[in-house]
Amino acid sequence: MSSSGYYLTVKQLFTESVIGYLVLFTLLFLLTLAQNWINIFLFIFPIITFSFALFFKLIDVNKWRTQFEGSPIVYNPLGSEKNNANRFNVISLLLMIFLMWTGYESIVHPQLIQSYTLFFMLIYFFLYTFSFFILFFDMWKYSQIKLSYEKKGNKKNKEVENYEKIIRFLKIKKFRIISYLNITFFILLNLLNLLFSFLTYFKIIPGYSLTLPGTGLENSKPLILPYTFFIGLILPPFYATVFLLFIYKDINQLRIEDLEDIIKDFSKNMRILILENFQILNKNLLKDLDMDEFMKTMELRESFREYVTRRRAKSMSSNNSKASTVKRKNESVKKEKAKIREINDLKEKRSKEHKSEKMAHTQEEILEMQPEKEEIVGYTEERNKAKEKVKQIRKSIREEADKSKEYHNKNKEHKEWVKKQAASSILTVPKTIGRRTCPNCKEDRKEMIHESIDKTNIIMSSPRVYGKKYKCGRCGVEWREAGEPRED
Repeated sequence: MSSSGYYLTVKQLFTESVIGYLVLFTLLFLLTLAQNWINIFLFIFPIITFSFALFFKLIDVNKWRTQFEGSPIVYNPLGSEKNNANRFNVISLLLMIFLMWTGYESIVHPQLIQSYTLFFMLIYFFLYTFSFFILFFDMWKYSQIKLSYEKKGNKKNKEVENYEKIIRFLKIKKFRIISYLNITFFILLNLLNLLFSFLTYFKIIPGYSLTLPGTGLENSKPLILPYTFFIGLILPPFYATVFLLFIYKDINQLRIEDLEDIIKDFSKNMRILILENFQILNKNLLKDLDMDEFMKTMELRESFREYVTRRRAKSMSSNNSKASTVKRKNESVKKEKAKIREINDLKEKRSKEHKSEKMAHTQEEILEMQPEKEEIVGYTEERNKAKEKVKQIRKSIREEADKSKEYHNKNKEHKEWVKKQAASSILTVPKTIGRRTCPNCKEDRKEMIHESIDKTNIIMSSPRVYGKKYKCGRCGVEWREAGEPRED
């Protein structure tokens, strides 16, 4: 980074793989140019393809600089930069090798140039346009924004669960439109080049005269190119750039409502990490987002959902219990009424008979019905006992709920106490000028001092900025620096 902290230096920008790309292409370019090429029009084709390869390669090797360590976000608005860079690099090297071979043949066998001029024009043009065609071949597969991290289990369960959730991706409808236009341009350009190459080769229409290194030897003539080469040079990089901009803008249209639905299942620390990383990746992703207000609304909505679910469960249980008690009461009342009705019917039947002859018999039947009334009384007593048991069970459930609330509060206080102890266990030393040394063992080698983010030291709340802590690789002591720098 520069002194302003916003730009990368040349040393940081060009890594070993980028330098390897540059060295290999530059070496082939100079070796080909050393054949005494006067007209370098054909060199523009590999230079353009290599420029695209270098663009994607620089993004690929420096993408980690825009993300936090261990960030779960996979941000690919332009697809797989690594695959795109490798494809363009291979095509640019093939074009340079093809030019080198053509220049060599024009010097060694100049009489053969006219024989394979047609094949040269078709193959060279096809390779150049194919590099831009294959760029969008699998763009739908890699162009996306997703969350991907490993969720570890408990100590007993050591299995690791891979969690992936796609936030934004290239819709299949838009990918089809881009694919149809891409393949249309590719086929149309190559068909036009085939037609004009034949017309130019048989001298039906004029073409562009290009001098080769061996032109003039043994009366050899220059290479005649069709004018479609100029169209093919400009059109493929133009529509490829337009398509890439369209995909980039579509992927970066992230809505706050969609993000809220996605991260509602995560913990608070993970939410903060995801939101801060999004703001660093692209400031236009969530430009209207106020992080503190967003987190408060998320917490309020979660508490409201929990309250609603508890109320619904409680109302469902109470309704079920009320319905069951009412049903039991109705059944008992019906039984009592039925038995009383039977007794009254029996009394009326016996009263119609002769009082003198059936009096004794009716009295005995009435006495036989008395035990049934006693059963009804016993049933009501059992019902009252069941009600008392239900009341006792509800009372025990309330006591257990109160105990769980007390346990939750104690657990929360314990976590806060652990955080304070962890923060206090780190040494705090004044800032130093010059080489940073361990306050315990005085180790000053740079590779032995490990720097990391101190989540317990919040410097700024909005945007959230944390302090730094250091750990000695020799003695294991952790410390943070505070105050104005002092001279040792």
